[in-house]
Amino acid sequence: MAKILFSARRVAFVLSCAAFTACAAPAYAPTFHYPSVPEAVPKPKPSVNGDLFYSNGSELTECHGTKCQVCKPIGGVPLGISTSGSSAASSDIATGGRVLVADFSGQEISEYNSSGTLIAVYANPGFSAEDTAFGPNGEIAWTNNSSTSFGNGNITIVRGAKRSTVTGLFVNFYFGAFDKGGDFYNDGVTSSGTYPIGVVHAGSTTNEASKISGVISPAGIAVALNGTVNIVDQSCLCIRIYKNTKPVGEVTLTGAAEPVSLALNRENTIVWVTDESTGTVAAYPYPQGGMPVTVFNVPNAFGVGILPAPN
Repeated sequence: MAKILFSARRVAFVLSCAAFTACAAPAYAPTFHYPSVPEAVPKPKPSVNGDLFYSNGSELTECHGTKCQVCKPIGGVPLGISTSGSSAASSDIATGGRVLVADFSGQEISEYNSSGTLIAVYANPGFSAEDTAFGPNGEIAWTNNSSTSFGNGNITIVRGAKRSTVTGLFVNFYFGAFDKGGDFYNDGVTSSGTYPIGVVHAGSTTNEASKISGVISPAGIAVALNGTVNIVDQSCLCIRIYKNTKPVGEVTLTGAAEPVSLALNRENTIVWVTDESTGTVAAYPYPQGGMPVTVFNVPNAFGVGILPAPN
């Protein structure tokens, strides 16, 4: 079974470089390298509609079209990111989108608007955050891999002025995403070393095993506009799709070796996937899967997200 690396070296994309003063011209030109793609097949050219963000642990990069610029990290170890506007639970296109950034070592969660202005900071003392999510009714959530003293992790859900701590099922919490009903699907590892899919039902403070089954080595989670739950499974090098907890399809990730994070475009016709082993950020037809249509060469790629282009 493929092993998922959940450590401080994990990385994620962040928002527009406008949020940073350390942005510069590209340190390297985006290239395309995909070792499992036969040489006879033309390699796809790197391009993106909207603003794509990815990270490789030392650089945070924003790409628009074929142009990329590299930004320095904002301190700490930024990991999981969520953007509003692409999922069933976060349709914030009217305000240009928002970005939520988890800082693994900085013990805080930062929220930015699409122009890069910091609009909120959520303290997360004593815990190492992994991933973030926007909810359907204004709530936000983040998963804490563990405490900073290597104790059990948890999930934090913020609804207005109310903050709830959610525990149960896992000792270490990894990825998560809200559906449009407010249920928070998540993955992690149990004390016995298993990887079920968890769910925090709307209004609950307990994480419990969901009825989703068949995911052997789960990684990133996203909820599509049609309400399906999409989960990266490293065991099949695919994304498993569930509707009402029932399997309804798979997105084959041709050429992938260790897929980690995923992000859907606004129309849900493309899914971007990072791969730590191949060092790529690749765009696949969704939900058809197969060969990627665009590939960026990003050594140690981990996190990815996209703010949609304006209509």
